[in-house]
Amino acid sequence: MARLTKTGIAKLLAAAAVATAAPSTSTIHWDDELGGFGLRIYASGAAAYVVDYRLKGSRRKRRVVLGKVAQLTPQMARERAKQTKDAARNGADLDQELRADVKRRELEEQRKADAMTVRQAVAAYLEAFEATPSKRGGRRPASSSLRQAGVWLRRLVELHGDDRLENLAPTDVEAVLAATPQPSRRNVFGAIQRLVAWARRQGVMDTSPLERIDPPARPAARDRTPSPSEVRAILKAADDYLASGRWHETQRDGIWLLALTAQRRGEVAAMAWEDLDLVAAEWRQPGTKNKTGKPHVAPLGAEACRLLTRRWEAAGRPSEGLVLRGVRHGGRMDANLSDLQGTLREVTGITFRLHDFRRAVVSAMAERGVDFAVADAILNHAASESRGGMIAVYQHAELKPAKRRAIELWEGALFDERPGTNVVPLRAVSAS
Repeated sequence: MARLTKTGIAKLLAAAAVATAAPSTSTIHWDDELGGFGLRIYASGAAAYVVDYRLKGSRRKRRVVLGKVAQLTPQMARERAKQTKDAARNGADLDQELRADVKRRELEEQRKADAMTVRQAVAAYLEAFEATPSKRGGRRPASSSLRQAGVWLRRLVELHGDDRLENLAPTDVEAVLAATPQPSRRNVFGAIQRLVAWARRQGVMDTSPLERIDPPARPAARDRTPSPSEVRAILKAADDYLASGRWHETQRDGIWLLALTAQRRGEVAAMAWEDLDLVAAEWRQPGTKNKTGKPHVAPLGAEACRLLTRRWEAAGRPSEGLVLRGVRHGGRMDANLSDLQGTLREVTGITFRLHDFRRAVVSAMAERGVDFAVADAILNHAASESRGGMIAVYQHAELKPAKRRAIELWEGALFDERPGTNVVPLRAVSAS
């Protein structure tokens, strides 16, 4: 035919539709005005525009489909054909470039579909962190370390959990740091930094949103040591909140156990009935539940035993499971303990951190003549000078009575009683 037009194409398609015998192969109707431009009618009856061309310096003829008749007008198809032929004369293959561009767009869409949200990335990172042994000691991180990493990343998830990780901007990180108490900002920054480094190794992120953010300054060294009277005031405030109905008993007991046992917040949150022997008045922590990664026996004073016995009886005398279950979700209450700390600071006017209870205990013990090695053994420090060499071998057996006496002295100081007089007979109760 002379020139491909809407009218001419309609006649060709109509003729193909009413043909007595459908063609077994496709046919091409060439445009006489633009060489190499034509209409291809397939055996199925579908039709598309095509163009033949040769690249500059090549003898091989190429044919590409420009588009379906339903998608392009004859004039639009003619313009595409001209562009393709003109580019070919200059050595450029528009079809190949178009296919490459389409491929790039498809890959980009797939990458976006596969991209992790911040919430998904944090979960995957923590899973990888748990399974990765340390380079120094070759040990996997303790559950307390894993839990702490999750706590540091909690506010990032709260603020940006549903956002794409790759879209995380410096302003987003700054918002997280601004919402974090000053003493914890450096730790939160480090946790986000490790998350981003992991994501870049996994190919999930190309750039870091932290590159233009200065790390927060190191917090001032904590030298605040609450006195026994201040700790007593804090515990009274916890009692008052329970009595007023604003706290649950679990929340009150969590604060009390932190003060009475001098153990770390994560360790108290992980306390389980199977780890307690209330007859022997001992809390036997597995290495997986404390910061050092080694088993630790913490003596329980009379007040701590009374509290735990009451909880055990109220819970139906369980043999396993968490002692302190979160009020809302039933899991560990690490984060809730931090929130309770803020409430108690406000109501008492005492500037303290829950970790300061440990310093208060050691200070009170030292004032009452407790040897430093004994107090240090109660705190279960991992790298103290008092824990090395031969002492590390013999202290478990030799310091056990001394540790119990030290805890009794602490409870005596805490409740304004003479050392030792606060010990009361316990009926045989066992949680194991």
